[in-house]
Amino acid sequence: MVHEQALIWEKLSQLDQSLFQAECEKLTNSLNTDQLANLFIDAAYMTHAMQFIKGQYWLENKNSEDIVVFDHFIKKHCNYELQPILLLQSFLESSNLHSLQQIGINAETLKKRIVSLIKKKTDSEQKVFAQISLKLMSELFNFENNLNFDKKSRNQDLGLSMYRTFDIFDELLDLRYITDEKTTDDTKKERLYEGAGLGVQSSYATTLNTIRYLNPKSGTRFVDLGSGYGRVGLVLGLLRSDVQFTGYEFVEDRVQIANDSVAHFNLDQHVHFYTQDLSAPDFKIPEAEFYYIFDSFTDETYTYVMNQLVQLAENMKIKVITKGNARLWLQNSCWNKIHEFNDGNMCIFESLNAFVSR
Repeated sequence: MVHEQALIWEKLSQLDQSLFQAECEKLTNSLNTDQLANLFIDAAYMTHAMQFIKGQYWLENKNSEDIVVFDHFIKKHCNYELQPILLLQSFLESSNLHSLQQIGINAETLKKRIVSLIKKKTDSEQKVFAQISLKLMSELFNFENNLNFDKKSRNQDLGLSMYRTFDIFDELLDLRYITDEKTTDDTKKERLYEGAGLGVQSSYATTLNTIRYLNPKSGTRFVDLGSGYGRVGLVLGLLRSDVQFTGYEFVEDRVQIANDSVAHFNLDQHVHFYTQDLSAPDFKIPEAEFYYIFDSFTDETYTYVMNQLVQLAENMKIKVITKGNARLWLQNSCWNKIHEFNDGNMCIFESLNAFVSR
């Protein structure tokens, strides 16, 4: 399969846009679901990688007294940041900036073509495609995490970031970030936007890295407090049918969109979304092993929710995953361990007697 992928990219990258369209359609129609998922991830990564190569080559030439030899430049980065496309090293070394630009354009076209094609397939085929794609994404994000750690140990910054590389995957999950615009209640709008912007969601990078690190045991419970359009729950549900997920969200339209995707991918046995005002006096956070909180609450809601979590932590083994400034509300409480990721942007708080999940 690896050799086939290399041949595919060498062929596709040499076609101009007029010839590529027909070849792209012919190719994608000939592949099975597994192959399409692999090609989709390759295409999304390739779009991103070509931009990185162009920018990095310009930067190195700018900062060097000598002209940077292109094939040597490619070889160096294929042994480091570009390892995921190492199979294309010899081809890239013989390319130039113009051909790289064409590769990027073709990869973007191919990525969109695959998503459009998959959405026309059966629900079960779409589910398989989604599961394979998410597993491949997780591997790439783990590679990036390790790369970032290595860079920081050398006091260097990570030049290549895949943070938004796979956002087009939302189209497959049918996550439509338009319902916030339809809100006419000024009171609700003020509350809705106090802590977050339009369509704010945890990234695929954050979500998949969190799931990989936590590696929840079979049968555990995962509660998302402020689940938005459901990206975290849908990703977890597609990857782990043995984990019970419950998401609570203030905006009813978002919950409906999330539950539509749950039904579409047949996840309703272990993934559930509910419309809920988390600051309501009669709302009690249910017991679970994991709690996820994105940074999108009002101060009033934070106070109410965090007080409940602290009480739960005093009586049972839990882990609280926070994103953004949510961590500030827990720092003064008594926790056994605090794990920080992405320079503290994501934190995992363990209660005093928290179990070891791995």
